[in-house]
Amino acid sequence: MGIKTKLIGTLCVPGVTAFAALVYAVMTLQSGQALAPEEFAALGTTTLAISCGAVLLALGGAAFIAIKTVGQPIAVIADALDRTAANDLSFPLPDTLVDDEFGKCWTAVAIFRDWRADSARLRAERNAAENHGDEERRNHMTALAAEFEAAVGSVIAKVSKASERLVGSSEALMTNAVGTTEKSIAAASAAEQTYVNVQSVASASEELSASFREIGMQIGHAAKLISTTADKVDSSDNDVQELSQSAQRVNAIVGIIRDIAEQTNLLALNATIEAARAGEAGRGFAVVANEVKALANQTAKATQDIEVHIGSIQQATTRTVSSIQDIGAKVRELNEVATVIAGATEEQGTVSQEIARNVAEAATGTGEVSKNVLGVKEASDITDDAAGDVLKLSQELASQSSELRGQVDKLLGTMRAA
Repeated sequence: MGIKTKLIGTLCVPGVTAFAALVYAVMTLQSGQALAPEEFAALGTTTLAISCGAVLLALGGAAFIAIKTVGQPIAVIADALDRTAANDLSFPLPDTLVDDEFGKCWTAVAIFRDWRADSARLRAERNAAENHGDEERRNHMTALAAEFEAAVGSVIAKVSKASERLVGSSEALMTNAVGTTEKSIAAASAAEQTYVNVQSVASASEELSASFREIGMQIGHAAKLISTTADKVDSSDNDVQELSQSAQRVNAIVGIIRDIAEQTNLLALNATIEAARAGEAGRGFAVVANEVKALANQTAKATQDIEVHIGSIQQATTRTVSSIQDIGAKVRELNEVATVIAGATEEQGTVSQEIARNVAEAATGTGEVSKNVLGVKEASDITDDAAGDVLKLSQELASQSSELRGQVDKLLGTMRAA
């Protein structure tokens, strides 16, 4: 829209508005009541159109005169303002300014042109300063990036290496944990088998101890029997010795009887001789003498038989005494051996009881070892799980450190490009 059209609009619009207000007031006064603007628009459209046409004709003439009078200076001022707004400050200003509205307008144009010139100069200075500041900022950012890379990059590199070492250590820990678990299982099985074996040995030791106690009791009983037998043998030896002495005494009595028989036989012989001398008178005496002689001979024969039997008895008694003495010696020797065996058996019983007690304690200790080995297995299982967690975390740490390295490189690239 040109400056003239703007000027017409500026001059006509207030006139039309004022005229419409005037018509509205006249119609309101004629009707004696106030009308709403809607009613005014509906009732007075024709009147308003006619009135506006008349006003426009009047104002058109006035505008033509005004354009001729002021339009040209305003157009020049408007062109100067447009060029100033477009940063074209090469247009000239009037040499002299009249003290009227146009002079004031040119003064405003001059101020606006000077402001635009100052703005352009300040903008150029600011751009130069900004360019210098941008370069310094880029240099500063580059230095910061280098410093950040030197500080953080080494840390990230160390973290990456540490995470790699941690992954290796975690894998080794995982391998060791698995090996420990397998060895713990084998150790637990061996400990359980050892516990069973020790329990068997403990039972056998207890049975052996009981057997030693029973053997000790039997040997003690046998020792008592042997001791009693030795006493009986000694008593029998005494009885046989007394029997031998009785046989010797009987032998002495038999000797006396033999002597008496011999004397009787001699007396009978003498009596027979004397009876023979007496003749018929001594015949009866001779018969008696013969009878006495026969008895004496029988007594002598019986005595001889008794001596033979007594000799046999004495020989048997001697042999019995010798045998009983040998038996007594053997029994006493056996008693000594039984005593030694009883002592050794008692000592072995004590040793077997000690062995049984030690084996029982070993069984208890083996049970504790088995429990501890099971505890080690459980701990190795926990260690296995922990090693798996550590390996997983170390792998995540390695991944995070790699991602962090990428983010840092991206940040450094952004800082260097800024």
